[in-house]
Amino acid sequence: DESFWQSCPFEETLVAYLDTYRYRKRILWPEAGSRISVPQTFIDVVRRYDFNTAYAVLIPSVPGRYSTRRSLWGYLKLKKAVKDFASSNHGHCAQETNSPTGNIVCQFSSMGSLTNKWLHDFVSAIDLRTCRLTHAPMYSSSNPTAMTRKLRLVWPTVEEVRNSIQGYAGGDCVPGTVKNVSKAFLRPLYHRWSGTRVDPTRKGRCVPHVKTYLQMSSGGGSVEWLVLTSHNLSRAAWGEVQNSADGPKLFMRHWELGVFISPKVLQVAAKAAA
Repeated sequence: DESFWQSCPFEETLVAYLDTYRYRKRILWPEAGSRISVPQTFIDVVRRYDFNTAYAVLIPSVPGRYSTRRSLWGYLKLKKAVKDFASSNHGHCAQETNSPTGNIVCQFSSMGSLTNKWLHDFVSAIDLRTCRLTHAPMYSSSNPTAMTRKLRLVWPTVEEVRNSIQGYAGGDCVPGTVKNVSKAFLRPLYHRWSGTRVDPTRKGRCVPHVKTYLQMSSGGGSVEWLVLTSHNLSRAAWGEVQNSADGPKLFMRHWELGVFISPKVLQVAAKAAA
C-alpha cells in the first residue's frame, strides 16, 4: 500500500527513536540560508529535513519493557516489516501460498547468551513463511532439524581471524565468550565468514564488524529482505518476550538501529522516482 509511505513513517520512527534518548537541550542551530541562529532541540532540526524519499523501514530497539501489542521496537518491529513489506518472487506472501522460503542468514560481530527457545522464537518471527502464524511456531525447540535447515549463523573461525589482514588483533571486532558461542544447539548452525568461491575479491580477509540479517528466496537466487543494522544476535539487542502481571512484554536492554529493505520497498521507491 503506497499510502503507507505518504505519511513518512521513516521520519516518525526516527524521531520516536531519538526522543527516547531524552536529550532535549536547546542549542543554537543556523537557519538555512540565513546567518541567524535559533535555539532548537536536535529533534527540531531533524524535523526540518525532508524524508519523503526515504522508503526503507527503520528497525530500532530501545531499553525498557513494551507491550507486545505494539510492534514498535526490536524483533517485533522486524517481524512487522517482514510481514508487511517482504514478498515472494511472485509478489505474494510465502505463508499465504504455502510456498517454501529460503535460508535466514544472520551475520553479526558479537553473540549474547542465547537460549534455544529464544532463537526458535526469533526465527519464527522473521521467517517470511511463519511470520503471520498465530499458532505454535514451526521452529520449536522440539524440532531442531527444521532450525538446522533454515538458519545460518555466519561467524568467523579462529583460522579466518588469524589469516585476516588484522591478524589475531582482528578478534577484538568479534567478541564472543566460549560459554556463549560453544552451546550445543548453535554448533550445527555455524557457517564460515569467507571463502574464495563466493568471495573472489578476498573481502573476507577483513574481520567483520558489520551486522546483516537477510532471507534468501527458496531457490537461493535472490533476497526476500535484508537488514543492515547495529543489532548483534542477542536478547538484549533484539528483545525477549517476558510474561508480566499485565500481559506479555518485550524487554530490551540496548539502543540499536537498523535499516530494512526488500524488493517490494525498492519497487515502490523506483516507481516514485520515475
